[in-house]
Amino acid sequence: MEPYWHNEEHGLTIYHGDNKEVMWDIDTDSIDFCVTSPPYAQGLEYEHGLDWDGLWDLIDETSSTLYECMKPSAFCMVNFGETTKYERTMAELYNGAFVGNSWIMHSRRIWHKPIALCGFSPAGINNTVPVGEWENIWTFRKPPNEKEKFRCRQLTTHGVWQPTDAENAKDNNTLSKHVAAFPCYVPTWGIKCWSDVGDTVLDPFSGSGTTLAACYRMERQGIGIEINEQYCEIAANRLEKEIAQCRMFSPVEVSAAQTQTSMEVE
Repeated sequence: MEPYWHNEEHGLTIYHGDNKEVMWDIDTDSIDFCVTSPPYAQGLEYEHGLDWDGLWDLIDETSSTLYECMKPSAFCMVNFGETTKYERTMAELYNGAFVGNSWIMHSRRIWHKPIALCGFSPAGINNTVPVGEWENIWTFRKPPNEKEKFRCRQLTTHGVWQPTDAENAKDNNTLSKHVAAFPCYVPTWGIKCWSDVGDTVLDPFSGSGTTLAACYRMERQGIGIEINEQYCEIAANRLEKEIAQCRMFSPVEVSAAQTQTSMEVE
């Protein structure tokens, strides 16, 4: 399949299409790490007609196909929010879909969102449902469950992740490009913890290219798949600008994270 956009020098590729179809063209056992933020079925413009059953089918089919792409013992980090829209929970969905497709549940975390990203609305003034001050970060692993490397202890030893002021300041300018954008520091956290420089990282719901931007900043190769052509174009333009700026906006402490000696769990 021909990519929508590709940069050979930095190993960055965007594909326009259904991720399940595109992933079948990716070599089996070739991806080192996956990080993604799938649709929540919250009625956003790109989720038109997606109900609970449709969302379940989407995540189930994606996790099954994704399993074939990942290297043995590779990790997949999924960012998702909870909702009261359905009687059933997003946690039930992700646990059922991934574990049901042979993934090993590895860890559950949350990230604490800055107040500016919490989605206040006029409706919230008149009821007692809280704003979304946190989202889930769950990590699954493809068997076998071998010994891990400690790459970034300041993250892996904590169950609540929250951005520093410096991380917030660096990423504020990128959040308006997608109706459900997530900051670049979110995939960066996962990339620091579960991949090495030069590894190939996949995002099957790449949106405006946040994960690929993180890959570029962290010196990983990145593959993004996006079904909406408008967002493919936004992502391509964004990455062209990132590359032109020569990693001017590299993450906080990136050098320390890249040079830290890996250690195996005893």
